[in-house]
Amino acid sequence: VRWDLDVNDWGWNQFSIFGDSLFHEYTLPLYSNDKWHDNLIKIQSFVIHTPLNAKVEIDYFRIVHAGPIPEVTRFKAWRTIFKSGEAIPLLATIKNSGDEAASIRSELVLPPGATLLQGGTQMEHGEMYGDMLDSLEWHVRFDQTGDYDLALNLITESDTVASILHMPVTGEYWEQDEFLLSAWSPPYAWYPPPYQQAVVDTYANAHFDVALWARPEDDLTQLFENIGMKYFILVTNILGGDEYLREPSGDVAPELTPEMLARLDPIIEKYRDNPNVIGYHICDEPYDVAFPNIGKVVRYIRERDPKRLCFVNIWPGDSSPKYRTYIENLLDETSLEHLSYDRYVFFNNYDGGSFFSNMRVVREYALRYNLPFFNIIQAIGTNGTVESRLNWRTPSEGVHRWQAYASLAYGARGLIWFHWHGNWGVTGNPDREKIIASLTKINPGIKALGQEMLEQNLRSISTTHTIPKTGDESDYPEDQTITSVSPAADLLLGFFKNESDDDFVMIMNKNYTDSVTATIYSGYYLPELHVFEADSMRWKSQKTTNENLGSAFNVTIEPGGGKLFETGKKVLVGVRQNAKMPATTRLFQNHPNPFNPKTKITYELVNAGWVQLIVYDILGREVQMLADEQQNAGKHSVNWSASHLANGLYFYRLRTGGNIFVRKMLYLR
Repeated sequence: VRWDLDVNDWGWNQFSIFGDSLFHEYTLPLYSNDKWHDNLIKIQSFVIHTPLNAKVEIDYFRIVHAGPIPEVTRFKAWRTIFKSGEAIPLLATIKNSGDEAASIRSELVLPPGATLLQGGTQMEHGEMYGDMLDSLEWHVRFDQTGDYDLALNLITESDTVASILHMPVTGEYWEQDEFLLSAWSPPYAWYPPPYQQAVVDTYANAHFDVALWARPEDDLTQLFENIGMKYFILVTNILGGDEYLREPSGDVAPELTPEMLARLDPIIEKYRDNPNVIGYHICDEPYDVAFPNIGKVVRYIRERDPKRLCFVNIWPGDSSPKYRTYIENLLDETSLEHLSYDRYVFFNNYDGGSFFSNMRVVREYALRYNLPFFNIIQAIGTNGTVESRLNWRTPSEGVHRWQAYASLAYGARGLIWFHWHGNWGVTGNPDREKIIASLTKINPGIKALGQEMLEQNLRSISTTHTIPKTGDESDYPEDQTITSVSPAADLLLGFFKNESDDDFVMIMNKNYTDSVTATIYSGYYLPELHVFEADSMRWKSQKTTNENLGSAFNVTIEPGGGKLFETGKKVLVGVRQNAKMPATTRLFQNHPNPFNPKTKITYELVNAGWVQLIVYDILGREVQMLADEQQNAGKHSVNWSASHLANGLYFYRLRTGGNIFVRKMLYLR
């Protein structure tokens, strides 16, 4: 038997067989040289040498045994750019790709200068059977810039496999300092000169302060700068256009050459020090075959102009695994510093779906990669235009507002209206005056609120739909200020925290036809409640009523609108008055159970006292101390993640007041 290897080499093994007309299995190694180990890619030939005149017939042959094969199937960072001083989450997935169980141990090897913030360097995965998977998570930090290599070793009794993660750590990168408010197809988007300042002024009068692109050679850039408008430089066409960066004519995009990338040099040199230039507009809605080329462009620009944004807008989608893979591959292959997508759902006579499911997935990956996301939303209808086949209706002011404030409630850091200039944009639309009036009216409030959320550095915690449709989030998050609302109010609640861990909530009216007045309830006392006024760009006090079970306040919101509230530091009801205390100390079954990888452990204390809550593995070894402190009487909950541990049975033990309580829980991936 002879085999080929991926190191341009080959090997062979000769063995004797039995010629007795019976079926036989033969065990032999498919490598006999260390340099070939793990490099076999194909069995090239199987040759039988027989005596003269012998009759040989092979019905079939198969590989019946490969042994354990430890493999690192994924070793990555949940970041597109590695910033010095920042906690960087890492993920690894390991697998036994063989057909025999083996005990596997993993070892993370950190280079000098790397600090491990979370997770361990050694992990016993136990007996892993064929095709069994396990995952590992860490957080690391690099205080100095430079190139670092992290190694993940998988160790079995007979083998060691290594995987390397290269991490170039930098201190120079784009940082968003303004909420992005723009429109697709800005003034003269596809038009040659001459250009008129009045056309640009009309765009600015609608309170847009960013033009999404301008060609690098155009005098249009000067018209933008005359009124202090910022803009992106369009580089798509000089890099081969859609054939290279969006939708190649073949299955594979032609490769961007160094000579093509060098076309960027004079553009970067011209605009590098221009304060009006936000970044470079690369492409729109690319297919995944174009990702390698986009990544080349991003890295090329970042090496020469690292503090500018490389803008790419992606396809709309849904919550399917395919769309999730599309987004993750985009970020991993291109290293973009943002996410931007478009979704238009308002048609003649009906509203389409997927607005929230699409935004939910984009928000999820933006949070996971610590990136801002921008939403491109519908400004226009298509009746009476060259694109009437799309069957979009002209949105009302309430619908315009609905799209904007729903996006803000999900944590969007920018809004882009589709679209402005052209024969079926706002400027060429039969409803031109109506659309311009609507956007001119609502844009200032959107900008003011979005900018305040950006400057407060509010991070999205969760969202809740009070009257959910299929797929909408409906649970109120734990330890958040809002616990219920008026039953009939159809609201979207976006929960946020700032760097001081203060609570904020965006309350959005999902009815784009009528205003809503609702009562908002909190299970906490709210000593101070403030609401942000977009008109004055100030916070003002909001009246609350305090009751035995917490606080409440009333809110009135215009059609499709939203309001941002700061609840500050909430106060537990039990601190203000004696709440109903449990009759006995109890340890409840964790929920969910089985779990993957997170679960919640809840217990009740009849008296205040010292509490220890510890998780143990099946051998009785301590896995993690969840509590070791003085606690008040009442109900307590702890969230626990086993993402860094192997599958299996675990125990959790509560010790307090001389009593011990133990329960089992099962971790299944």
